[in-house]
Amino acid sequence: MRLPEVLFYDTNNTELNNTEFSNTKTPSFDEDEVTNNNHSKKSQQSFIAIGKIIQKNLELRSVVQGFIPDLLLNEPQQAEIVVRALDRGYHFLITELEKNNSILTLQKQLQGDDSIKLFLTKIGGK
Repeated sequence: MRLPEVLFYDTNNTELNNTEFSNTKTPSFDEDEVTNNNHSKKSQQSFIAIGKIIQKNLELRSVVQGFIPDLLLNEPQQAEIVVRALDRGYHFLITELEKNNSILTLQKQLQGDDSIKLFLTKIGGK
């Protein structure tokens, strides 16, 4: 048995046929995409900051690559924090060497110009 409304349904009724689907508004990104885009932008900024630090201090390149290769790939924001700390540590050691720190002076005599980098690698690995 059919319902009475179905029997009287007029397919030419323009009120029903002219539904505008273009008026529906959906956000261009869902929450995950927005989160991923923000994370991606922050990651890019961290990579740029790391690059600038290493560009100013090329000695850190091998230290960074040796210490935190996985962190660089997976967590660039955390890697940036570590690279900044390594940079500060490197500059501190250079300053101490210039002040004739006896341990660093001896190490430079034994290991040459790479002594600071090697010392930073040694203490950073502990």
